[in-house]
Amino acid sequence: MTVTFVNDDDVRHQWMLHGLPKYIHPQGMFHLEVTGPGEKSGTFIVPSGDKTYFVHCDMAQHTEKGLKAQLKAGAGNMDLPSIPGLTATINVDNYPIDWGAGSVGMVLTAGFAGAFLGVFCLSRAAGL
Repeated sequence: MTVTFVNDDDVRHQWMLHGLPKYIHPQGMFHLEVTGPGEKSGTFIVPSGDKTYFVHCDMAQHTEKGLKAQLKAGAGNMDLPSIPGLTATINVDNYPIDWGAGSVGMVLTAGFAGAFLGVFCLSRAAGL
């Protein structure tokens, strides 16, 4: 199979396919990478048979933000979970914030420190 990976933005992205047999692909995967706008093509061998492969961008947080897909060879052997627009998420991203006294104190301290630093830098720049 030949894939042409097109990157339309200024960020580095990868196209990584997992689950390939190691007797054909020693690392068990196929990988393309494009930094900034551009494209790259590559060819890999997919064995005959019905199998579903996981494809994603391996850059930090890109998979979590939805840069993932599935590639079905033949009829595929399943639908992978958490594929945007296809299957439901397993674990919804939920990062609750515990706004206890310590958290509020840290936010207020950081705010005052930032304001002080800003005034200090501006007064130094103005020669006051």
